[in-house]
Amino acid sequence: MKHILRILLLALTLLGACTKGGQSEMPGGSALEVDDPEGKLMVSAGRIEVSPERPMATLYATYINSKGLYDPGAITVEPYVPSVTDGNHAVFTLGVGTYTVRAGKLSLSVTVTLKNRGGI
Repeated sequence: MKHILRILLLALTLLGACTKGGQSEMPGGSALEVDDPEGKLMVSAGRIEVSPERPMATLYATYINSKGLYDPGAITVEPYVPSVTDGNHAVFTLGVGTYTVRAGKLSLSVTVTLKNRGGI
């Protein structure tokens, strides 16, 4: 029983140490806490298949910077593709190929391929 109480006390101590501030402590309620000091970069898909009739894909990318704020203006694609900002996202129209999406020190690879038409 003594051993169980020690484990419970340790768990409660660790839980208290891991508790972070709530929404009311964030500036304007618009910041997010980010565990990674570089931030977080996300894309709608890492591999996209497009039809030969419309060989273009729409990619949505989201970047939460090291301060926990959305920063769509920091997102770029190489080779260069212009973007349009849509709320917290940067939107890119990509043709067939391989691209590198970058924001801050983070990068992701995205590949756009043609759908296999069953040997036709």
